[in-house]
Amino acid sequence: SGFSGSAGTVMVTADGGPGVLVTDGRYTIQAAQELDASMWKVMQVGARMPTMPEHLRTVLGETPKKIGVDASTVSLGTWRSLEKALHPHILVALGTSPLATLW
Repeated sequence: SGFSGSAGTVMVTADGGPGVLVTDGRYTIQAAQELDASMWKVMQVGARMPTMPEHLRTVLGETPKKIGVDASTVSLGTWRSLEKALHPHILVALGTSPLATLW
């Protein structure tokens, strides 16, 4: 993505649409400066702001979709919270990190 901050969640879609970076207010301006606005949308979380799952639901829409998740980066508690918050979308654990091939 080009984002050099230390806190954020990235979502990319299979249809090749813009990626989404969800981060807190400490990094929103930095992310907007570092990311190509034609390829990325920056969404902020924090007090009185939508949560990360709420942002993702906005991007995903209502039609159920499968969501590939790098399971090595989320705890079981986070997985279960996301599963509940994103229903009817279905989380699918990826066998390998999609970023591992890029690094």
